[in-house]
Amino acid sequence: MRRKRINKALKSLTLTFIFLGILLISHSQVENELPEINRLEEQLGSATLSEKVEILNQLAIKYLFVNADTSKSHALNALELARILNNKNAELQALMILAKADLELYNYEDAIESYLLALDISNEKQSDSLSSDIHYSLGSVYYAQSDHFNAKKHLFQAIEYEQKLDHPLLLAHRYYHLGDIFLITGEYDDALVYFIKALGIYQEEKEFQSMADTYNSIGVVYYNLGVYEKALEQYLKSLNLFEDIENKVGMANSLNNLGLVYYDWGNKEKALQYYQKSLRIEEENANLSGMAGSFNNIGIIYADWDQHDIAIDYYRKAMDIYESDRISRYLRARMNNIEGKVILGWGIIKRHWTTFWNLLR
Repeated sequence: MRRKRINKALKSLTLTFIFLGILLISHSQVENELPEINRLEEQLGSATLSEKVEILNQLAIKYLFVNADTSKSHALNALELARILNNKNAELQALMILAKADLELYNYEDAIESYLLALDISNEKQSDSLSSDIHYSLGSVYYAQSDHFNAKKHLFQAIEYEQKLDHPLLLAHRYYHLGDIFLITGEYDDALVYFIKALGIYQEEKEFQSMADTYNSIGVVYYNLGVYEKALEQYLKSLNLFEDIENKVGMANSLNNLGLVYYDWGNKEKALQYYQKSLRIEEENANLSGMAGSFNNIGIIYADWDQHDIAIDYYRKAMDIYESDRISRYLRARMNNIEGKVILGWGIIKRHWTTFWNLLR
């Protein structure tokens, strides 16, 4: 079986392709919402119909942070009432909340239906900004379903709207995420075009975090094309910016990517140095998925050097993380680097080997 390195160069950014509009909040923030929820629920009983639709939408928003099922229920009630009252604004708001609740519940088809209905109303109102946002959100849902054709289609439409509006950063984000999809589908020339478009705007706006992310993504394109000198140049730019803004997660990712380049160049000693630097930062941040990727990559180098005891130790550390409940099945599925020849005859590892392949099945 051919070993395959975990390419955090690609997946770390793909996992941050988050334009679903879902808000993440802390436990303390949830507690802060409860008094307002109680107040709104008390008002609902004595409210007029026109007031009720507004209160139901407000409750749907509040419960989105607490309970997506309850949020969806309130949004559906608001939607029904808004249609009875022929209140297009309230109907539009209910559809947008309903889509976000369904995204929280992974009901992608229902979310798409709500977004498309919201898009019809937005187009009637000739709200280019809102239509852009809806196309962008539709792109995210199709992307989550690996429907790259429709994801691209809606992102292109979002870009068309933003090109008419004076929202440079929104336009840059849409360029960037379109480039990300082309990267995933292996259309590297197109990916470069849109990453470079995004980078130009980020540079003008002095958006250093986004600049660093985009340098990294351009590096991934060159890496996948086998143009390692250019990949190295982009990763170094990314690393320098992440260091300037003290982004530890970005630093660890860039260091890992530099290690990948040196590994493919055959300079395994240099690759190991970068992997170890990346690992130290991942451990400081308690980033489990990052730690697993670094353990995995370090193990590959020691396996290449026939230092099987050390390789197995690193593979075991990686597998223990991937088997934990804190890491998603998607990430576990990318752990496919252990060769049978390395673990053959090592009884202590056989349990991990069996468990791992059961996960992949």
